[in-house]
This record gives sequence, C-alpha cells and structure tokens, in this order.
Amino acid sequence: MVKHFILPQMDWEYFILNEPLVIQADWLVPITSAPIPQGFLVIHHGRVAHVGRNLPAIYASSRSIQLNRYAILPGLVNSHCHLEFSDLAEPIPAGDSFPAWIRKVLTHRGASNRTPEQIETERSAAIAKGVRESYIAGVRWIVDMTNSPWQPKWIDEVASELQSDALSRTGYTLDSPIVVQPCMELIDIVERQSRNKIVCDQATVGC
Repeated sequence: MVKHFILPQMDWEYFILNEPLVIQADWLVPITSAPIPQGFLVIHHGRVAHVGRNLPAIYASSRSIQLNRYAILPGLVNSHCHLEFSDLAEPIPAGDSFPAWIRKVLTHRGASNRTPEQIETERSAAIAKGVRESYIAGVRWIVDMTNSPWQPKWIDEVASELQSDALSRTGYTLDSPIVVQPCMELIDIVERQSRNKIVCDQATVGC
C-alpha cells in the first residue's frame, strides 16, 4: 500500500505553480535510472524540475520538505488487467490451458439469470473497487481488458472521488489522476461483428 503523508500547511498552489519546492526523501526511484538514496526532487511551475543525488545551488534557499523513511517514484502502470473481476474473493483458476480458462471466464459471466440492469450495477461496482485498490497501491495508468457492458462514466466517477478524498486529507494533492484505458477483448469484438453480420444478412433478405 502507498503511504500517504500530510504535507505542512502552506499555499500549495502558489508554491507548485510559482516557487520551487524541494522534497528530499530517503529514496528516489526514477525508473529510467538507478534508485537514488537521499535524493532531491524539485517541483517548479507544476513540473519536475530536478531529480538527483545533489541539489543545484539555484534551489539552495527554496522551501524544502524532508521525508524520512519514504521512497518517491512515478505512478505504476498495470498494462493488462480485468477490472470486472475485482469483486472476486479468489482469482479464476488458470486450469490446464488458456481455452479452458476462457471457458471458466465465460461460465462466470453467465453464472446467473441476471437482468441487464443487474449486470451493469454489479460490473460498475466491481470496476470501481478495482480502480480504488489500484490507486491505493500506487497505480496511475491501467489498461483494462474490457467487454460489454463498460462505460467511461464509471471511471470518471471513482477517479473524481479519489481526487476529492486526497484533497480533503491534505488540503492539496500532488497525486496525478488515475487513467483507465479500455482495450476491448477479442471475444467481445468477434461477438459484435457476428451480431452485426446477422443484422446485415437479415436486412439483405428483407427480415
């Protein structure tokens, strides 16, 4: 779990947008290079102006914050997930083969005689749960393997809720908003193409 800290009372918008803010942490993890012990992170005009082991002299008199026992790193990326299964107590067992696992997935999706409205309600709740868990774990970009039903407003609602929560706890948040990029599953694409073909065929014969 990502540990959140309460920042000192100050005019955050002023410092982030106008004056440099120096943050020193036990570890900086740039990802593109080796971790930096006792590193300095400088934010200026809403952007990262410096990351390094030493602090440039130009920032020597800038407002600074010391974060002991903290590591700072960019938001994590989950490049393949199924948010719809976030409400499961245990993952769907892999089985002996990928086709066998797919059959279990399809069985789970059609496990009960639910109305379309019930399916949407359950799906939106599961996706919201998955987004919250991802955000708390430090994930800021998710590629969600989606199938119908799926609506962008479900993501917008939970993302707005998470940002509001961060704002209420700190008075200002440096957190980036979470991004969920939908990637339609092949099985859903094939199903839609088949449905469209049937409609076209029916139209051709005048049904």
